Amino acid sequence: MIWVRSAWSRWLAASSAVAVLHLLLPLGFPRGIVYVCVGFLSVAVMLVGIHRNAPSSRLPWYLLTAGIALMTVGDFLWSWFELVLRTDPYPSVADVVYLAAYPFLGAGLLMLARARGSERHPTAAIDSLLVSIGLGLVAWVTLVAPALRDPELDLASTVVGAAYPIVDIILIGLLVRLLTAPGARSTASVLLVSATGLLMAVDALFQLSALVPALEENVLLLDAGWLVAYALFGAATLDPGMRLMSERALEPEQRKGRQRLMLVGPAVFMAPTVLVVQLVLGGAVDVWAAAVAAVALTVLSLIRMARMTRWLEEQAQSLRGAADTDIVTGLANRRLLVREIRDALAAPRARVALVLVDVDRFSEINETFGHRIGDEVLIRIGERLRTLAGGAGLVARPGGDEFAILFRDVPGSGTAMNLAQSVHDALARPVRLDDLEVRVQVSVGLVVAPDDGTDPLDLLHRGDVALSTAKRGSRLPARYDASMSSGSTLAPSLGGTLLGAISRGELVLHYQPIVEVSTGRVVAVEALVRWQHPEHGLLTPNLFIPTAERTGVIGPLTRDVLDQALRAVAGWRADGLDIAVAVNLAAQNLLDPEIVSDVRSALERHGLPASALELEITESSAMSDPERALEALDALERLGVELAVDDYGTGHSSLAYLHRLPVGRLKLDRAFVGGIAQDRASEAIVRSTIELARHLGLSVVAEGVEDDPTFAMLAEMGCYAAQGFGLARPGPAAGIPAVIAEITRTRAPAAPLRRDGVPAPRAAAAPAPR
Repeated sequence: MIWVRSAWSRWLAASSAVAVLHLLLPLGFPRGIVYVCVGFLSVAVMLVGIHRNAPSSRLPWYLLTAGIALMTVGDFLWSWFELVLRTDPYPSVADVVYLAAYPFLGAGLLMLARARGSERHPTAAIDSLLVSIGLGLVAWVTLVAPALRDPELDLASTVVGAAYPIVDIILIGLLVRLLTAPGARSTASVLLVSATGLLMAVDALFQLSALVPALEENVLLLDAGWLVAYALFGAATLDPGMRLMSERALEPEQRKGRQRLMLVGPAVFMAPTVLVVQLVLGGAVDVWAAAVAAVALTVLSLIRMARMTRWLEEQAQSLRGAADTDIVTGLANRRLLVREIRDALAAPRARVALVLVDVDRFSEINETFGHRIGDEVLIRIGERLRTLAGGAGLVARPGGDEFAILFRDVPGSGTAMNLAQSVHDALARPVRLDDLEVRVQVSVGLVVAPDDGTDPLDLLHRGDVALSTAKRGSRLPARYDASMSSGSTLAPSLGGTLLGAISRGELVLHYQPIVEVSTGRVVAVEALVRWQHPEHGLLTPNLFIPTAERTGVIGPLTRDVLDQALRAVAGWRADGLDIAVAVNLAAQNLLDPEIVSDVRSALERHGLPASALELEITESSAMSDPERALEALDALERLGVELAVDDYGTGHSSLAYLHRLPVGRLKLDRAFVGGIAQDRASEAIVRSTIELARHLGLSVVAEGVEDDPTFAMLAEMGCYAAQGFGLARPGPAAGIPAVIAEITRTRAPAAPLRRDGVPAPRAAAAPAPR
């Protein structure tokens, strides 16, 4: 391959040097023999190149080789007539052979252009015709017409003299088609275009030599031009890039459009240009030739513009379709869904139902089976919904793992609820992918217009609110109700007053005990922030924490929570309660360069050791910027505070990744814990998580413990600690000592729970790993 890559340049340099140096040889046999030998050697080199590079389609290259071979045979005959028979070789049978070569060259160029995909462009052939007609007019004016008017030329000379420009013009048109074909340029393509262009240029100069005395005196110099053209054809076949010219290319790049304009633009104005030049020079003016060419160029230009306009309209339509279509499922996207909702509500007495579907825990499907299977699941869900909706509804994928079905002309709310239930039922069946069966759970929300609103964006938002309600409830379809939005509509109005609320001391903390399962002892409390709003009462964190994160108030809020929590712990410890406090950190806290100093200052201010504080992070917050988060967590661990992953199982759930984090504890999400007494799958997940965490040196705190069987199973599994309403509800700092005293007074190892949340005696369990 190295030989082939360098062979074309060595061949071109050597043969071009011979082509020039052969002019130094005396006229006669020496020069003629060298000339013909270089021609036949070029043919041999072309055959070698085709054999060694083995293009996928060899026929175009064999046709080009045949064309050059015929030209070389014509050279031989020309020399024979001139040197042996001592007769004028023009016109002669040599010209017949020369002219026979052009169809082979033209066919080869056309096949290469078509192999590259030139027929896909709607104006490829028209561009070639435009250039051919424009240059044909020039050839007519400069070569053909003078030959026809020359009384000294016989019929054969006239016919041959007219034939050369015609075939050259046709070849140039085909060369234009190759130049504008799709695909990147290779060395072989440059060499081939150069070879064909040089061949046409030398032909034209030879024809002009009969009319221009200066050219006629140096006509023998043109021999070097023909030989270099032959050498370029040989070099093109030696370059390995010639294989690409026989293969179908991608769609034309934008620069091809500029190339077309540069080639076609001058041709369109050729008729008036020729007339102006003829008038300025004062010679004969070929009005009819210019008129015919002008009409042809104008008609072709109009056809070209019409076809290009139609092609652009098709592309615009395709782009509009792509802009309205989800790329994965082929369903309507959010943009089209909003437009369809607006159109549906514009009809008189319109009544529509919008059913929103969310695939629960879809990220676990992606992580378990890969994104390709995840995409297939989404496609199958979309197909089921499309089958269910039929022609009565529009199925869309607004984004992520969410789908929407818009039903028009819904008679009433009862019918709408039935539709939502049928959607829920249709997706209850497992999704089968070849040999794989994937079970999915969905939540379904419903809004009805105009009952629940008339603005498409409001309807989508309220549908999301209904979805959230369905997720938190029994997972049955949930119809939107105004009460669902009381919190969501309140949240945006809180952003402007949150910072002031911190300075006014309106944020308060409630604390929930964390009980060691093996002993029933309270080892810590979790600080849960509330906002004692002067107008809206006690607000839960879901109403203002997202706003704090969006507005940058999360930093001051966290500092206030740390200060209150550690002040409470300092007071409890002063009263003899040796417990720690757990405080939640948001993702932005981990990216705050002051977080470590804030924690250190808070501990020092209240005279507490670092072990009195546990900081809880979520999996998603640790993954928002892994490197910066890891840097902050390492610094916090060096400070001595305990680190825990909160809501484990709802995010990335990667124990391998957790191994990189300096955490000592996992807080298992209530979604897994709440069902372990009834659901064997949940039990298996919790048991395996506790076992894996133990091997990683991590302890597990189970959240959402609400009954005796759950607590008992956690004790049997060796879980370190638990918290939940079944143990104690969150309460103000002032009431925590009494709650702890009540638990401590009645506690026993692994004590079962009474319904009032107070432990009763139970047998001892194994100690926690940490």
